[in-house]
Amino acid sequence: MNTTTTNTSIDVRPMTGWIGAEIFGVDLSRPLDPQAVHDIREALLTWKVIFFRDQDITPEEQIAFGGNFGTVTSGHPTVNTLEGHPEIMEVGKNLYTHKLYAIPDEPTVEPPRDEGWHTDLTSLVNPPLASILRAITIPAYGGDTHFSNMSVAYDHLSSAIRRTIDELRAVHVWTTISEKIENGSRRTASVHPVVRVHPETGERSIFVNPWFTSHIVGLSELESRNILEILYAQIDMPKWTVRFRWEPNSIAFWDNRATCHRVTHDFREMNVERYLHRIILKGDRAVGVDGFTSLALDGAEFG
Repeated sequence: MNTTTTNTSIDVRPMTGWIGAEIFGVDLSRPLDPQAVHDIREALLTWKVIFFRDQDITPEEQIAFGGNFGTVTSGHPTVNTLEGHPEIMEVGKNLYTHKLYAIPDEPTVEPPRDEGWHTDLTSLVNPPLASILRAITIPAYGGDTHFSNMSVAYDHLSSAIRRTIDELRAVHVWTTISEKIENGSRRTASVHPVVRVHPETGERSIFVNPWFTSHIVGLSELESRNILEILYAQIDMPKWTVRFRWEPNSIAFWDNRATCHRVTHDFREMNVERYLHRIILKGDRAVGVDGFTSLALDGAEFG
């Protein structure tokens, strides 16, 4: 029988000046005591993404770990999940494809598909609070994941740009296309503030991303594209990003409200397998600087 981890504190080792920390001194196969849960949560809020090594845990233990920090939902709103474990999405399986659809009579910008930055599932009106990804089969090299601190990225914009974007809103839209979905496809779309106020820290963060954001409401196509390109360039600044090299049984746990991430797809040219399990925690609707709260255009709250 598993016994509760009795750590009074964890060992937090920052990886960069702005984002990312490795966590040592905890066994995630065992239930965590309240102090360990508190310390891990604080590390997550401070460093935005935290990493664990050598955690040989079962799907049930991964789900139990996530439950310490929120409600574990189904692994994905529109695609099939791991057999016997609906909370787990298999990452690395060619289960579905994506396409961005424009809203009729509204401009849209087609995002890059290969190594694009994204915040998970922002086409939902309540995107996940956090994601927890565990590596199962990993190539010897390649397939690193990058994370960007969206709060620091916002803070380092000029005051003029911050004033410009603080009360803007953007449409996020996505359609999943799969033979496993009735009628072949399923669409979700929402309007979110361009700048999100974090519900726990009060920090302001950029809340647009190239994968899901279609356009900024109320602007011309040219204006929308130019402002989004400024923000995407800001997200991509190396000094507030961290790059994580995966190993089998590594875990990444990121605050989906304050980060973007992307995968380096070099492994696709190497004829190797890269397979991971992801769970997500139920999120809430984003709230903007002016109090605007996310609205659903297509699809209901998830989880």
